Amino acid sequence: MQTVSFSKNGVCINGHRVDNIKNFKLETDEHNVSKITMTFYGEVEGLDNQKPKDTYSFKSDAESSLFKEVINRQFDQIKDTVSKKYEGR
Repeated sequence: MQTVSFSKNGVCINGHRVDNIKNFKLETDEHNVSKITMTFYGEVEGLDNQKPKDTYSFKSDAESSLFKEVINRQFDQIKDTVSKKYEGR
């Protein structure tokens, strides 16, 4: 169970201050346990601080290859349609 505290420094979870809070909701019950719903902005280590060359793709290499193949095929079909349309001009 996490320990949440409120002080002049703000909201802390297990002694660590939480910054950039957007939304905070506190619900208490008769069992001395509170439900805390908090929305905050932050940088996710390994996701938000990646350089473009280090980005992770959720697609496998096979899916990525298939996606490129489908896009290229669609592009070729569009190109053929457009060139046929303007051949006689």
